[in-house]
Amino acid sequence: MTVSTSCRCDQEWMRCCIESAGRGSWFLSGHSVDRGVGCWLPGHGCAQPLQTQLGFPSAWPAETTLCNTSLDNPTQRNKDQLIRAAVKFLDTDTICYRVEEPETLVELQKNEWDPIIAWAEKRYSMEIGSSTSIMGPSIPAKTREVLVNHLASYNMWALQGIEFIVTQLKSMVLTLGLIDLHLTVEQAVLLSRLEEEYQIQKWGNIEWAHDYELQELRARTAAGALFVHLCSESTTVKHKLLQD
Repeated sequence: MTVSTSCRCDQEWMRCCIESAGRGSWFLSGHSVDRGVGCWLPGHGCAQPLQTQLGFPSAWPAETTLCNTSLDNPTQRNKDQLIRAAVKFLDTDTICYRVEEPETLVELQKNEWDPIIAWAEKRYSMEIGSSTSIMGPSIPAKTREVLVNHLASYNMWALQGIEFIVTQLKSMVLTLGLIDLHLTVEQAVLLSRLEEEYQIQKWGNIEWAHDYELQELRARTAAGALFVHLCSESTTVKHKLLQD
C-alpha cells in the first residue's frame, strides 16, 4: 500500500507552530499524542484526532473552538460570505496604516512593513500600498478580486481558521504571509505588534501584562495557523495488487 500526503505546510514550520502554541502533544501522520483536548478535523486525509494543550487558559481551547464554530456555523454564513468578510479586513490592515511621527517609528514601520507588503504584491500580482491618512490606502478592485479567487481555493473550515488568524494579527497581509510560510508565528506576531514593541523599548516592559499578551497572541495565532494547514491537507491511499 502506498500513501502519499500533500499539505500546504512543511514539517519544520509546523513544529515551530506547535512550540509557539505551547502544545503538549498532537496527532498527525501516525505520530500519536496523549495530552490535551481532542477535536476532529475534516477529511482530506486529516480525519485524525488533533489533541492540543496550549499554555494559556484563554488560548488552549482555540482549536476546539474553531472546530465547533466550523461544525455549527453559528453565523450561518456560506463560503462566499466568509471570503468577502476576510477580504474586507484589508481595508483596515494594520501594516497599511502608517504614522507621520516620530521619525524613528516612521523609519521602523518602513523597514519592517514595506518588505512584507512588497512580497504580497509580488506573490499575488496585486497592489496594496500604505497610507498615513486615517482613511487608509485605497485598495484597487483588482486586488480584492485576486484575494477572493485565492481564498476560494480553501474549504469552509480553513476559511474559519484564516478569519481567526486575521482577527488576532489585525492584518490580512500578515495572515497571507503566515499561511504561505513566508513568515513564522513569531515574525507575524512581532510585525503585528510593531508600535507596541516600539513603545515597550522606549518606556519599558510590564512583565505581568506585556509578556502575557505576547505569549497568548503567539499561542492563538499558532493554533489558527495549524488549523488552516491541517484542514488543507490531503492524503491519497493506493492499494497495490499482490501478484503471484
